[in-house]
Amino acid sequence: EAPGATSPGVRPAAPAAPCGLATGNTLSQPPVVVGSSARGGRGAGLVADADAAVRGTPPPNRGTGAAAAMPPHEEPQEVLLAPALVDVARLCAPPPPNALPFDVLGAAAHSPLPGALGDGAHIALRAAASAYAGILAFVPYGLLVLFGGSGSAQLLATAAYWTVARPAGAALDALWQFSAGCPGLRQNLAATHPTASHFYWSWAMLELATRRRPLWQRLGAVALLSVLLLPVPFAQVLLQDRTPLQAASGAVLGSALGVGFFFLLRLTGFWAVLRAQPSACAPGVVAFWLCPWDNLTTFWGGSMWPRPPPEFARHRKAATPAVLFRG
Repeated sequence: EAPGATSPGVRPAAPAAPCGLATGNTLSQPPVVVGSSARGGRGAGLVADADAAVRGTPPPNRGTGAAAAMPPHEEPQEVLLAPALVDVARLCAPPPPNALPFDVLGAAAHSPLPGALGDGAHIALRAAASAYAGILAFVPYGLLVLFGGSGSAQLLATAAYWTVARPAGAALDALWQFSAGCPGLRQNLAATHPTASHFYWSWAMLELATRRRPLWQRLGAVALLSVLLLPVPFAQVLLQDRTPLQAASGAVLGSALGVGFFFLLRLTGFWAVLRAQPSACAPGVVAFWLCPWDNLTTFWGGSMWPRPPPEFARHRKAATPAVLFRG
């Protein structure tokens, strides 16, 4: 047979595209390996469809799984996905495994970083980012109340997670999954961390800024709080748990909710209800958790806004000073 000739019915192979170029598409970076086409489930199907779209070929007919369309003796092949579609694959990936065996809610879960697993510096960075990204795991488990008692600050912070931050973060994550074409995926609490971290930062920042303290003390407290909470979304992006757009949108949503929560406490009469609570309870193990006391309105010299009535201020000045945590 003459060189270059093809058999009847056989389509000649297209010339190989240069690195970073797919047939019919121009990409600025080389493709990224995101998984194996032999894996079944929704994530593998999405990756295969996205890869087919990039290469200009029709998607495979998988039946009930991605592996169903593979010939009997064909070895599983790694799917190369263009960088522009990697975020879509991450959005539809299953939630990361629980990092700790007792973390039943998945509050400290994180995704393993691909590649460079033998690099000691890489492993140390990943471990540090994982520990930091789960800094908010103590809030949903009620550890603020367990170790700090039933002060109004601890009770409100725990209740706000389950009634404000968690539902809002889960709804935002569901919208991202719906936009990517994979609604209904299970979500763990780690998906709420960008929203929750900025919710607590904005709320606590306003609380600290309105305390009766010198300006330099309030600025220092806000700076320390910012270092503690603001980088949480960045850590999740570093761990590839969240895409940059997911983390940014969650942070913006959390900041707006935190500001709204601050004003909600003061403009609805709830602040007066908190002030009516005792600033301390009788000592005892049961009272430590079951006797609510007010430490939010009086913590760190009390809040400058709203200003308490004169008779209320005289009464509180004679009472026992409130503390944030009781030992």
